[in-house]
Amino acid sequence: MSGLLNQMQAGDHLVITEVSRLGRSRPMQIMGLLDELAHDRGITVHLTYSDAAIDKSTIEDPAIFFQIVGAGFVAQQEAKRRSERATAAREQY
Repeated sequence: MSGLLNQMQAGDHLVITEVSRLGRSRPMQIMGLLDELAHDRGITVHLTYSDAAIDKSTIEDPAIFFQIVGAGFVAQQEAKRRSERATAAREQY
């Protein structure tokens, strides 16, 4: 993913299916990356699960912020649950 992001230029469009595709990090780090792409580099990010387009004009919209942070939080919690289930399964055997 980093190779793709490094090659992108102003006016390009990035389509992602889930916010977690941008990284399995904390939601605020993902928001920071989106801000860099949209505001600083002029790249439009399309989120297929919500039909949202994040660009210079929408990056500061509170609805976008809460959508991104919420989706990132959900992805983070799902990863934690998967890890807990895997640990529990290993402990059984």
